[in-house]
This record gives sequence, structure tokens and C-alpha cells, in this order.
Amino acid sequence: MKRFLFLLLFIPFYLHSQNFAPIGAQWTYQIGSGCCNNGNELDFIQWNVIKDTFVLQQNCRMILKKGSSIEGFSDTMFVYQENQQVFYYDFYSQTFTLLYDFSKQKNESWKVKSGDCELNIIVEEVTNIQINQHSLKQLRVTSNNSDYEGYIIEKIGFLKKPQPDFSQYCHGLVSYLNYYDGLRCYEDPELGFHDFQISPSCDFVKVNKNKPFQQEIKIYPNPTNGQFIVDYKKTVQKGRISIYNSLGQIIQEVNIYQANQNYLDISLEPTGIYFLKLELGNFNEIYNYRIIKK
Repeated sequence: MKRFLFLLLFIPFYLHSQNFAPIGAQWTYQIGSGCCNNGNELDFIQWNVIKDTFVLQQNCRMILKKGSSIEGFSDTMFVYQENQQVFYYDFYSQTFTLLYDFSKQKNESWKVKSGDCELNIIVEEVTNIQINQHSLKQLRVTSNNSDYEGYIIEKIGFLKKPQPDFSQYCHGLVSYLNYYDGLRCYEDPELGFHDFQISPSCDFVKVNKNKPFQQEIKIYPNPTNGQFIVDYKKTVQKGRISIYNSLGQIIQEVNIYQANQNYLDISLEPTGIYFLKLELGNFNEIYNYRIIKK
């Protein structure tokens, strides 16, 4: 009888501990363009919970990114939840770190870390929000990084981006590339579908007509150990690739001539973030990418 009661008590707790990122959940984030695209492009990225897996012997959920390959440090996230705390795997420090803490009340805080660098997340307000007849806790937060301020909703997460971008705050890198511009839509088997109405539709795209290759160019692997491929999916008649370090110094230039892909190697460069500028045609069709050297 005692064993049966223990199982009754344990099962609800276990289910509650897994209510963030259920299998089948999908986040659709809006992507805005940086200065070099004249700020007139809009796109979207989707993150999908694929399966349960183990990382560092920790049972967690695997979330894969679908869409643009130029935003974020990885195309994969690993998360797990304990009580009201959500943890995610930081590829830079190769360890799990606290991402959300829904137990916090007004004026309380938690820290999100990446190596020796950390963000101090302060709760300014605690409210509830109704989504499809579900009452969810909502935290309005601020931090020592102005890019990580806004609302975090229980079971859904931060309404601006899926995880912090430590590149500018920790490493002083100012990126003019594409950026997360808010959560358009969220859906999972329990909550159902919800549109946050920041865009005409979940899959709305506004493309600069001067950039016909925008959706076709792929760079992989990224993050990379140093060797990676720029794949155009079709033949490029003429162009140039320039790779910059965090100080804005050109470390490598490659001319493109009748190629459908280019192989590049920055293995001898230090670990860090690099920026790739791709100029096509008469060098007036410009694409910008961020490369992570592990």
C-alpha cells in the first residue's frame, strides 16, 4: 500500500517536471535583418522538439532549428526541467546552465551563465496570462544585457529569442547580421496553437528582391572546428568571400569564379566568433553570416 501511494505521489511530480518543451512543441520566431540589409527583410525560424536524449548523462529534450542557418550559436538546443527551473546546454562552456526560474517572485533574480560570463535576470513583475484556457505564469524581466529584457511565459519561454546571445555582452561583438525579433507563434500538444500577432502570419516572409539567393545559401558545419563549406546550391559566376575576426580585421579572402560551393579553413585561428561577408555579382549583392569556431 505504501509503495502504491509513493507511485501516485511521484508520477504527477515527474509529469510536472517535464512540462517545458514537450515532444512536438514548436516555436516560430520572427527574424529581422541588420543594417547591411537596410533593415527591410523579415523571415522566420522554427524550433521543434524532436525527442528525448541524454547529454552529460542528463535526460533532456532535443530541439532542432529549421530555417535560416545564420542566426544563433547552434542548430540544436538541449533542455530539461527540474521543478520550476529550466536548464539548457551551453555549447561554449559545454555544460548545462539555468535558463528560466519560474519560482522567482518580484525583485528576485537568477543568473544565466556561459563560462565565466553571466547575465543577472531580475524579475520586475509577476502576472498570469490566459492562453487557450490555460493560466500560465508570466515574468517581466530585465537584466544587465538590454537585449535580454521582456516577458518569459511558463511552458513557452522568452518571447524575444530562444536563448541568450552572449556574443555582444560577454565578448564585445556587435553583430549587424540577422537577429531574433520576437515569438510569432507557439504550439504544443497540450496548450495547442497560439499566435502572438506580431506578424501577418507565422510563416510571413519579406525578402529584398536584390538578394535572390537569400534562402538557398547554406554554411555548414556551424559551429565548426575550422573547416566549413559555403554552399550556393547553384553556380555563382563571380563573387568574393571575406572573413573577419571580432576586431573587424580581415583574416581571409577568397575570390569566387563559376563555383557552386567553396571550402574554407580557419583551423589555425583562435576559438571564437567570426563574421563572413559574401559579395556576389558585381559585389552589390551582400550576405552576412556569423561563424562559430569551436
